[in-house]
Amino acid sequence: MISSQPENALLASPAMCVIESLVRLSLKGKNNPPAEMKKWVEKTYGEKDWEKVIQLLEKSGDGQPLGKLVQGRPANNEMVLRTIREQVGKLPTPDENSTMEHLLGCLQDYILQKAKGASPVINGQNDGGMGFSIAWREKTYHFQLSCSPFWQWHQTDVPLATIGPLTNNGLMSVAHYFIKPPVRQNYAFFDPWSMQKINLVRGGIYPLVDWFFRDEYGIRFATPQSFSQMLMDYKILRYDIG
Repeated sequence: MISSQPENALLASPAMCVIESLVRLSLKGKNNPPAEMKKWVEKTYGEKDWEKVIQLLEKSGDGQPLGKLVQGRPANNEMVLRTIREQVGKLPTPDENSTMEHLLGCLQDYILQKAKGASPVINGQNDGGMGFSIAWREKTYHFQLSCSPFWQWHQTDVPLATIGPLTNNGLMSVAHYFIKPPVRQNYAFFDPWSMQKINLVRGGIYPLVDWFFRDEYGIRFATPQSFSQMLMDYKILRYDIG
């Protein structure tokens, strides 16, 4: 049986999504929250004041608001991010028989088995065990567990597939980035709980993500209708009139 959402409600909540986004962006020297995230949180919480939304965030183990940790020293940010990684890794898989950390390792093994000539990149995007990188046909592909779609947009020329509880955490709020060719050529998002994906990459090894979830979990991803409509509106995707 496939669960439509992770059992850990916090991981599927706007609070954790925002925390992960702010910490990851801060560690990359970007301290301004994305406008899309602000709008999404305001809509989700029904709040117009961003500062009030920040106050709704969870607190860290030492009692400090995570909003302050985000603006604090990198060591604090690393601590928060490490905790988020651990929690995402412990999420039950959609069939609730394992964890997402275990699933990630199985996905890597599956891709290496199916993609002839593929090899793991030892010094790739490991992200504390929550990601891996694979070299194939003169290109390096990165795969990442995350509960947020808001932090990935600083380097869109690098192939990156994000896997996690993304649909209810604002995924469609960043769909407009796919208007840009580099994003369409490199980025993909997969949410195995909602069985939704955004992936326009032609060729490459991202189709193996679909095959993995189909073979191992019986999941067949669908593209959100609103995303397809947006592509049609921008004439990136055309109606098939037979």
